[in-house]
Amino acid sequence: MKIYTITARENQFEQWNDSVGNEYELVRLSQDKLTEELERLKSDSVVILDLVSCKELFLAASVKRKEIVNRLRIAALSNIPNIHECLGLLAYNVKAYGHNLMDAELFNEMLSKVLEGKMWFPELIMEDVIRVALYSEKQPQKMDSLDILTPREQEVAYGVALGKSNKEIAQKLSVSADTIKQHMHHIYQKLDIDNRVALALKIKL
Repeated sequence: MKIYTITARENQFEQWNDSVGNEYELVRLSQDKLTEELERLKSDSVVILDLVSCKELFLAASVKRKEIVNRLRIAALSNIPNIHECLGLLAYNVKAYGHNLMDAELFNEMLSKVLEGKMWFPELIMEDVIRVALYSEKQPQKMDSLDILTPREQEVAYGVALGKSNKEIAQKLSVSADTIKQHMHHIYQKLDIDNRVALALKIKL
């Protein structure tokens, strides 16, 4: 399977290439004709973006042809991942965000999630993304997509959107932490997601 990359750094491409499993083939896209290159890709193609060398190039292409970028699955990698950059990239439909030099196990975990159409963030950033990006208001906004959840599952989902841990939600609802885990499992299945960031995004965006 081909995974497309955007980087101006040969050593970065080689590092990614060393990390991928045997089932993936990395292909570099031309920076000189990036928009045209992106246009040729099939919908849901996975693209790894080197934010160190090509962030501005990618953002420029996104502004010009947003509909093209939106149909791709972008994994954006930085040398110094931080929440502010992560939040900005969410507006460009980025599916994953992490460190350029993450180890091979994490790198392939990220690719696997993105290939499934799911979101992926490092654990250290995930809680910050939920807390800072998604709670500009004290209460989350109810989305129609949550109507498929039971009333109790909605209560749990709103607790997540307010940055509460499973333990805190359990205490508020007077149930066990294991019960909250069960609710979370059902919520993920019904909404076709697999992490708290994706759940918070569905509630707030």
